[in-house]
Amino acid sequence: ALIYALEGSAILFAGSGFCYGAKNLKNESFKQGDGLRDALLKDCGKTSTTSSLSIVADYYIRTKSAQELITFLRSEFCLRSVADWHIKIMANKWKRVYTTNYDNVIEHAAGLSGINLQPMLVTQDTSLYNLSNICMHLNGHIDLLTTESIHNDFKLTDYSYSCDSLEGKPGFEYMKRDFKSAKAIIFIGYSLNSDVDVLRLLSSPEISEKTIFI
Repeated sequence: ALIYALEGSAILFAGSGFCYGAKNLKNESFKQGDGLRDALLKDCGKTSTTSSLSIVADYYIRTKSAQELITFLRSEFCLRSVADWHIKIMANKWKRVYTTNYDNVIEHAAGLSGINLQPMLVTQDTSLYNLSNICMHLNGHIDLLTTESIHNDFKLTDYSYSCDSLEGKPGFEYMKRDFKSAKAIIFIGYSLNSDVDVLRLLSSPEISEKTIFI
């Protein structure tokens, strides 16, 4: 798999653990899952809940506004710095890069290595991009977040989750073909607990036998 990666015929798939060591604008680590949920709740003047992140995000919008949620998320996910290992990993010429992360750690680290990667949303038309230099964000991207996209392209609120699945979206259909043609698929810092469509894709022996998790 490492040889395929060095040859440029392997796919990188980055989960939340990939961001370990990166810092946001507040010089803090990115909050994930329950940590992000609790921070949103605290900003609303509440202390604790057993509700999911998506429910708390909906509550935040109702209590404040979608624009204030965007401002909060930008303070959490806009990048200040990356770690050395981000730069080293992204210095490699990957066949393609996919991520469930909102931030631009991948694009920034690649840029520091002289590689220009453009963020692309899974909902966008693949024919509009040069797919040789994109990083496809399955759950949305902080730099592309608007009061409209937070309900459609950003997987955070209940509406986003209930809107539809990844299946049928242009980027995901391309990803399925990409996985089949790649010689290796390397996942870093990713859990299969939530993304049913990705789990279903990896259940195929044709794909799972060339997949590695770090």
